[in-house]
Amino acid sequence: MNTERSPLDYSGERFPVYFEVADLETAYTTLESLDFIGQIETREHGYIVSITMQQIPEVVRTLARESIAIYAIIPDA
Repeated sequence: MNTERSPLDYSGERFPVYFEVADLETAYTTLESLDFIGQIETREHGYIVSITMQQIPEVVRTLARESIAIYAIIPDA
């Protein structure tokens, strides 16, 4: 596992990223709509998805467009 993540990482390496959100139902539907997200692992206050570093901002933009509050983003969750 790479613990040295960088915004300049343009590799195709996927790793687990935890998104803590307010509206779990809408967030799940929104995450499902993104074709680059495969399995969605449910947690008490959010979801873990396996994505590349450069896909994190896209997930954030998509959740924000749906007015879903994001309280945490934790790479390598």
